[in-house]
Amino acid sequence: MEFQKLVCDIEKEFFNEIFASIQYKIDSRNFSGDKKMKKELLKHSNEEYKHAMLLCELLHHFPSFINYKRKSLNYQDNDEEIIKRNLNDEIDAINTYTLLLDKFPKESGVYKTIESILKDEIEHKNDFVEFLKSGLHKK
Repeated sequence: MEFQKLVCDIEKEFFNEIFASIQYKIDSRNFSGDKKMKKELLKHSNEEYKHAMLLCELLHHFPSFINYKRKSLNYQDNDEEIIKRNLNDEIDAINTYTLLLDKFPKESGVYKTIESILKDEIEHKNDFVEFLKSGLHKK
C-alpha cells in the first residue's frame, strides 16, 4: 500500500504541475502591473511544464493508481491575489516534494528528479515573496 501511495502522490504532482503551467500562463495574461513579474510568470509556466514532463518520465515505470481531484483554473485579474495564490500553491508543492524526498534513497534517479523540481519550486516561492516585499503589485 505504501508503494501505491507514493505513485499516487507523484501522479497528483504531475497533474498539479500541468495545472500550474496553465494557471501561470493565464496569470501572465491577466497581470497588469510590473512587466518583469509578467515575464517571470511566463518563465514559471514553462518550468512547471518541464516538471510535469520529468514526472511523466518517472511515472512511465509504474502502474497507475490515480485518484485525483482536479483544481479549478482561476481567472482573477487582481495582481496581488494572483501572486498570493501562486505563492500558496508553490508552498504546497514544496511541502509535497519535501515529503516525497524522504521516501526515496538519495542516490536514486527518482530522488534526484524530485530534488531538482523542489529547487525550482523554492525559487518560484522566493520570486513571489520578493515581489510582494517590493510593493510593486500595489502600483
